[in-house]
Parts: sequence; structure tokens; C-alpha cells
Amino acid sequence: MAGIGFRLARIAQVGGIGGVVSAASHGAVISSGPWLMAAGAVMALESWGQRHAGMAVTGALQTILVYAFSLSALAAAPTIAVTTRVMSDMLYARRPSQVPGILIAALVGAAMTAVPTGALVYGLSGLALLDQLAATAILTLLAEIWVANLFLTATRRHRAVLTGYAGGIGVVVLAGAFATDVGLRGLLWLTLAGVGVTAIMLVRAVRYSFVAPPVWPMDWGKAYRRHALLAIGGTFATLALWMDKWITWYAAGDSVAGLSMLRFNPIYDPASFLGLLSLVPGLTLLLIATETRFDRRFTVLMAACTGTAPIAGIHDARRSVIRTVLHDARLLVVVQATIAAALWVLAPEMFKAIGADPRGIFAFRFTAVGAVFHLAALFFTIILSYLDLAGRVLIVWAMFFVVSTVATLMTVHAGFAWYGWGYLAGAVMAATTGAALVAHALWNLIYLLFVGNNPAIMGDRRRWA
Repeated sequence: MAGIGFRLARIAQVGGIGGVVSAASHGAVISSGPWLMAAGAVMALESWGQRHAGMAVTGALQTILVYAFSLSALAAAPTIAVTTRVMSDMLYARRPSQVPGILIAALVGAAMTAVPTGALVYGLSGLALLDQLAATAILTLLAEIWVANLFLTATRRHRAVLTGYAGGIGVVVLAGAFATDVGLRGLLWLTLAGVGVTAIMLVRAVRYSFVAPPVWPMDWGKAYRRHALLAIGGTFATLALWMDKWITWYAAGDSVAGLSMLRFNPIYDPASFLGLLSLVPGLTLLLIATETRFDRRFTVLMAACTGTAPIAGIHDARRSVIRTVLHDARLLVVVQATIAAALWVLAPEMFKAIGADPRGIFAFRFTAVGAVFHLAALFFTIILSYLDLAGRVLIVWAMFFVVSTVATLMTVHAGFAWYGWGYLAGAVMAATTGAALVAHALWNLIYLLFVGNNPAIMGDRRRWA
């Protein structure tokens, strides 16, 4: 699944400064494409909509898009978690011809969750039926983009990814240039066109790399049952990211009604989303450097375990894996902490420059710091996934969700100065839990590989090893 990461790492190594810039830009789009697209769309439509559609219409559109983005991630989360494992198994078994069928099944699975979710939520918005359908379609296509973005990590066509996102944005820009006076419905259909083009181009990019005719995987339903812990863990990971926002929308005194029963918080939302964008450099580094480096070391260890290496050679390979994990964890934390420190200091000037509500500085700072621990937790769950410890992955994200929810409920009425504390507390707990579980697994790695996590010996009990 790190195929495109190896490709970008190679570009960075041999391309000089230009190669580093190219790898970083493509890596940012691949690792954070939906985030960047959503942020860019909201900012562009806000600027354009205020001039051509008015503040009320622009605010309604932003509410629709924020709900679509958050709920599409939630709708796609279990499918993405299961698909990641199934596709990894197929690629490891050198059966890439199965990938197109898995792609179709994953797209259908995400849509089956996204469509009723959108119909239910936007049914509470007070919108006209046609507008509800357009909003639901946007949510569904965003869920498809989340799924397609996963498959792109297994390809080596990095330029096609950037072209896909640029194509969708280009459609919106060109259409907006010729539309001078539109209402909410026009903006919805304009957004739908851009999201649709992006989804189509990303799926085409996947099909260029996996050209076999798609065949529906016959055991797709069993895959959800077999990897239920991963599906639940993926759902908790998404809930943990969004729960503090949802609580603030409906419990904070300064939240407002955007569309009938759909609410948002004008102080916390922009600050939180801006703070979460600080994850992009860390996610890019994770894709290009840390995951690829661990993949190489772990492959050497597995070759030693399944080959004829002596026990001393296996222990040497294990120590190399541990050194790589420590090195990469330190690298990620130092880079992300440096970014967080810079953003903490520059926050007042940044908010002044973009005209944001200065009351959101507190939330922005806490979110930027929380992103350091969130990235660490993500790194540790990737390591646990490599070790096939799905139960431990679930524990990490469940702790994030529970602590974030409790901390947000405890501080939501304390005022805007406490916004972001829930996310920060949950991220700290997730990173701490992940570090402890990874340390325990690496210490007992040889036992886990041969006995404790061996399905031939432990059966289904190994999932909680």
C-alpha cells in the first residue's frame, strides 16, 4: 500500500531540490487530498459567493459542505479500513487483477452508507427537495473520493493524482467565471460538478494502474466480518476527529443555526479546520519517508523469519525494526512540533491577515498542538497494522474518541478559550496509548510473529494479542 510513497521517495532522492519540491507537493495532495480540496473549496466559494450570491447563501453553502465533508469521512471510514486490509492482502499475494473488483465493491459500500446518511441529515435542513438531492450527491461523491484516494496510495502514477484534484477545482473555477449571479441551488450544482469530475478522474487514475476487468469479490461480505475490528477502529478514528466539533455545534452557546436544524460554530470551526491543516506536512513525511522506511525493515524481518536465517539474524532484524520506529517517531514529532510552535507564535498575525475571528486563536493553537499527538497516534497505528494487531488499533482510536468526547463535554460551556481542549486531550491519550502498545509489541515481536499472533496457533484470539 506504500507503492506511491516509494515512487515519491525515489523522486526526492534523485531529483535534487526540484525533486524534493515535486515529491512534497504530490505527497501532500495524495496524503491530504480531500482535506486540501475541502479547505480550498470552502475558501474559494466564500470569496466568490460573497460577491455574487450574498452572505446568507454563502453561509448556507458552507454549512452544507462542512456537514458533507465530515459525514462523508464517517460514511467511508469502515469501508476504507476493511478495503485497506483486503487490498494489501491481494497485492502481497501478487494478485493485482483483483484490485478493480475491490475498488467497485468499496465504492458501492461507501455509497450505501453515504446516501441514507445524506438523506437523513439534509432532510433536517429545510432545503427544497432538489437541493437536498444535490447536497446528498455531494456527500456521496466525497465519500467516493475518500475511497479512491486510498487506492491511489498503491499506484505509482503520482501525476494523475494531482491532475484529478486540479481537474475538479478547474471545473468550479471556469464555471464560476461565467456565472455572475447564482443562488444556493446554482452554487450546489457548481460544487457537485467539481466534486463529480474529481471523483471520476481519481477512479480513472486507479484504473490506469490496475487495468484488469473488475470482478466483484465473492467474499466481500465475509471481509467485513473477518476484519470487523479494523472497521470499528476506522469508525472510531473518524468519530474522534469530529466529535468535538459536533458537540460544539449543538452544545456551545455561541453556535448558530446554519440551515434549520443544521448548526455550526463560527468561532471554533474555521480555527479548528485551519489548525488541522497543519497535519499536511507531517502526513506527507509519513507517506514519503517513514512508512516506506519501516516497510523495508519489516520486509527484511519477515524474510528472515520465513527463510533460513539463524535466530541471531532474526533478532538483528528485529533490532533494526525497533531502531527505525524510534528514529521515525522522533522525526515526525520533531517536525510536527516545530510547525506547531511556529503556528502558536504566529497565530495572532495569521488571524489578522486572513480576517478571522481572533477568539478562534485559542482553538487554533490547541488544535495545532493536538495535531502533533494525532500524527504520532496515526504513526503508531500504522505500525500496529503492519503487525496485524487490529485489536490494539481499535484501542488507540477508542481512547482518542472517549477522552476527546468527555473533555469536550466538560469544557464546552466554559467559553471560547477552552475550544480545542477536547481534541488535544484525546490526541495526547491516543499517542500515549499507541506508544505503549507499540513498545510492548516490538519488545515481544518474535513471540508475536511465531506464536502470539500466529493464526494457525491462536485462531481468532490473536486479534487481541
